[in-house]
Amino acid sequence: VAVLFCFLSSEIVSILFQRGAYTDKEVGVSAECLQILALSLPLMCFFTLNGRVVESFQRLLWPSFFGSIGNLCLIFLTFRFVGSWGFLGIPLARLCVDLGYFLPFGIIAISLFGVRVSFTTLIRFLTVAGISSVVPALFIAVCRAELGGLFEFFPVLWGTVIMMATFLALYAALVLWIDHGFRETLSKAFVRNHS
Repeated sequence: VAVLFCFLSSEIVSILFQRGAYTDKEVGVSAECLQILALSLPLMCFFTLNGRVVESFQRLLWPSFFGSIGNLCLIFLTFRFVGSWGFLGIPLARLCVDLGYFLPFGIIAISLFGVRVSFTTLIRFLTVAGISSVVPALFIAVCRAELGGLFEFFPVLWGTVIMMATFLALYAALVLWIDHGFRETLSKAFVRNHS
């Protein structure tokens, strides 16, 4: 999803907002912000999962305290970054706080509660997801460059739907092709449901 948001940001923003006073200039500004914010999406998923783990242990004092400090850091950095980079300072501040504060704190919080994270498994999953995301994005980029005029015949919505469907189909095929364990799990679930 993060790669789709980053790669198709202008199409997504124009589909959702471009009407009335929302012109191409505003679409460009929003699309640039969405591209940077898309980099934070995997981190936000990690923080949500981390929060559920912490809640399951019923130890909420320190996560609440450090979460509040993180939000205050986000407010401070937003003011600083907006002063330096304008509108791009908002998503940049979010990304910096996520990477520099919440990610290390999240890893520390999980390890304090006795949850053992297999870093080799984590790296394997991140590699599979990365390859499975980058290859379809490159394929669509090449198709856009080679068949650029073809996408202009479609309304923005249909062109975006076609690109998203192509991306998701290639992503699923690559995950199934690369990750043997995931393929085995799916086949066992399929056999169990049809037995």
